[in-house]
Amino acid sequence: MADKKKEKRKPYFKANEPPEGFKEASMKEAADEHKILLWGKKKADPVLIQSQFKTKINTGAMMIKIASLRGKMGKIKKDLLIAKTDVVKNKLIDEHNILLIELKKKVSDYEKAKAKNEQK
Repeated sequence: MADKKKEKRKPYFKANEPPEGFKEASMKEAADEHKILLWGKKKADPVLIQSQFKTKINTGAMMIKIASLRGKMGKIKKDLLIAKTDVVKNKLIDEHNILLIELKKKVSDYEKAKAKNEQK
C-alpha cells in the first residue's frame, strides 16, 4: 500500500467543499488561473487580485496590421512603376513614406508587446 503514488488532484476554485478527485485551490493557483472568487472561504490577497487583471497583449492582431501595411506598401511600389506623371509619382512616394513611418511604429510596438508578454 505504501508503494502507491499519490495522485495529483485538480484544484477546485469554488466556495463549497471540493468533490472527490479535487483539492481546494490556493490563492496563488486561483490567481494564475484568473479564478479568484471573492465570496469564497478565504479573503484574497489584493496583490494577487491585481495580478489577475494583467492580461497579455494580443500580438496576433498586431501582426495582421503589420502585414496589411506591408501589402499596401507593395501595391504602392507597383503603382510607382506604372505611374507616368511626376505628380502621381510624388503623391505615391508621399503615401509610401507615411506608410513606412507607420510600419516602423507598429513593428516597434509589436516588439515591446512581445517582450512584455514573455516576461509574464
